Amino acid sequence: KEELEHLRSRSGSIGIAYQQLFPRYVPILETEFETPDDLHRAVCHSSTFPFFSTNFPFAVDWRDGSLLPEVVVDGFYTVPRNRLGCPYMEGRTVTICPFPHELIGLTDSEDCDRISPPVEEDPEQLLRLLRYATQTVDSKEYFGMYENGLNDAKRWCLQEKNRELN
Repeated sequence: KEELEHLRSRSGSIGIAYQQLFPRYVPILETEFETPDDLHRAVCHSSTFPFFSTNFPFAVDWRDGSLLPEVVVDGFYTVPRNRLGCPYMEGRTVTICPFPHELIGLTDSEDCDRISPPVEEDPEQLLRLLRYATQTVDSKEYFGMYENGLNDAKRWCLQEKNRELN
């Protein structure tokens, strides 16, 4: 419940995208959440990694009291490839990605609107990040990933502050 209240108290908006396959084939962009379960469900739908986060190429959600399930896949499939699942929003959109934008082709946003790790000279960077995304890691690596993401966000905040001052 706390995370929902936090989202409601913020200025700006958040959009979580996923592709519904059934009962209707339609891209979904959720921007309002009535309950914490609605928020959690949207995040899980948006994070459906076929055959990794589910044993199928999609996720099946039997909402309370529904006669038919909702069948969904990741938000990647809702927008052109160069958006890599980052939905279009009114106004400014900051794209956030655990992979360097340039390495994976997430190039539809300005540099100042990107939060991601910088490209390293290490040729193993992408392989390491893909391993983190698709394999079990130990707690040290898990906390290292968290710290790296936090550092990416801090770097962006500092760049944003400097951009506003200039």
